[in-house]
Amino acid sequence: MRNALSFSIVPPISNVRYLLASYEFSGFLPIWRRWVLSEAIQVAFGQPLAKPSACRPISASTAGGPDTVRGYTEDTLGPVDTNGNPYGGNLLTVARTELILPLPEKWQTSARGSLFFDMGNVFSTDQTTFVGSDLETPSAINSAIMR
Repeated sequence: MRNALSFSIVPPISNVRYLLASYEFSGFLPIWRRWVLSEAIQVAFGQPLAKPSACRPISASTAGGPDTVRGYTEDTLGPVDTNGNPYGGNLLTVARTELILPLPEKWQTSARGSLFFDMGNVFSTDQTTFVGSDLETPSAINSAIMR
């Protein structure tokens, strides 16, 4: 089992001030013989500390891809900008469950078989909005999903 908690604060000497907090859990549970259940949870949150500051784009969370939610193209879950490009958000939630299957001894060192279920998304809790394709109509970005 592994638990990780981290906090990052940009010091007051910077023009852009924000707080980042994240928690990660991962664990393995032997079920029977070489059958193993794996569970992972990840939550991250960013918050600006001064107005009109915002979390810088590099700090914005994105999800999708082999390290977060498998089955989606990398970094495509969550809010999108006016052009439909992934924008990222300040709240990331991911949960992954995986049943690791035993493989014949011939393949054990080079491959792994598993059944998995991943879920998660990225949200923008700061009520940022973009305009639609007509460049006038407001468009909420809280749960847009691209594939």
